[in-house]
Amino acid sequence: MLKIFNLDTPLAVAYAPRLLSAIYAIVVDVYSLRLAKLYIGNRCTYVFLFILFTSWFSLFAVPRILANSLEAALFAAALYEFLKSEDLSGLNIKARILTTISFVARPTSLVPWVFIYIHQCLRQRTLRSFITLVAFNALHCALMIVVSIAVDCVYFGKLTWTAWNFFEFNVIQKGSSFYGNHGPFWFFPAGLPYIIFGYIPLFLTGIFGFLRRERQWDLLGYFLGALAFLSINAHKEERFLVPFFPIVLFLIVYGVHYLCAKRKFGVVRLLLFIGAFLNLVLASYSIFLFKRGSLDVMHHVRDNLKSHDSLYIFASCHQTPFHAFIHRPIDIEFPECVPRFDGVPTESQLMEKVPYFFIEQKLNAKNYTHLVLLSTFTEENETATLLASRGYKIVLSSFYKPRFDTTTFSLGTIELQLYRRR
Repeated sequence: MLKIFNLDTPLAVAYAPRLLSAIYAIVVDVYSLRLAKLYIGNRCTYVFLFILFTSWFSLFAVPRILANSLEAALFAAALYEFLKSEDLSGLNIKARILTTISFVARPTSLVPWVFIYIHQCLRQRTLRSFITLVAFNALHCALMIVVSIAVDCVYFGKLTWTAWNFFEFNVIQKGSSFYGNHGPFWFFPAGLPYIIFGYIPLFLTGIFGFLRRERQWDLLGYFLGALAFLSINAHKEERFLVPFFPIVLFLIVYGVHYLCAKRKFGVVRLLLFIGAFLNLVLASYSIFLFKRGSLDVMHHVRDNLKSHDSLYIFASCHQTPFHAFIHRPIDIEFPECVPRFDGVPTESQLMEKVPYFFIEQKLNAKNYTHLVLLSTFTEENETATLLASRGYKIVLSSFYKPRFDTTTFSLGTIELQLYRRR
């Protein structure tokens, strides 16, 4: 679209996706509030907004991850449309259209809807309505698959289905384990507490109060069922929880509602203060400091490197915004990290194991005008000497992330450094 309207400048390419992701986040916020009002009413508005604007995950992660933010926006809108209907038949067309769009964009978005559809079928009061809804759900799933395949075939120009490719690679071939293995229950003791952070007591209170007062498992059941299914996969990340953040927000707000109904106002104020303080501290670090070096270095590369320059990034895969941020004809390379199943290590793995020899090999193969390295590599005398002997001088060093030294029990920093050949 930017190219059609002759707007594909480096700044537009770098920041248009962020603006789009922010719009998705707005949709998530609006429908999350509407979802909370379905159960609690308008009186939850101010509490909801307070928690929303003090949650580090809402401020940092939801507006940041484009694909997951889109999935969260579509899921929140579809779930609200589905639950607000008084019709037990479950034939909500608007919700199903949103679900279809979500499935085409992100096939994993179907996971919570499997549990939603099963629950709706079990709620039917007659055998006839049960059979009708089962048939309708099966027809809808078939339609989603057909639409998804059609879109993929048109886009790639051949017969393919990305949902099947995703399933084959991650589940059958277990390729996701290449990016890290996590225990089967990782989401519950690690992932969820991390995104909730200071509001954990209110979240747990919300679960208890919701089960006790509402006496139904709908929202909580959809949430836990989807997490249990996603836990089958070896690789897990916090961003996989972004689509379910509307339910997490609701349960935190419900915890406040439940305690207020018990007239525990002092406890509510204390828990809100502690939760907000802890979340804002983490939000400040995440927004202003976490991997800041990636942006600082890429800013310098975009503004100062010429088309005849060349750059090698000695960092793990996708640690910088790369060409999506620069959008200029600059020769940029980084270690190859395509998953391999033959036991041969990737370039990224070799760099982590023997950084000096890997860097020397790359510099012998090509005279790059600029290099980007983590400070952990240049702390080695051999690597620092090698760079100096090849005429490289540091021009920028920026904070990347903290580092805890287990031998001296001291806290240090890892920086991302940009070198230029003299």
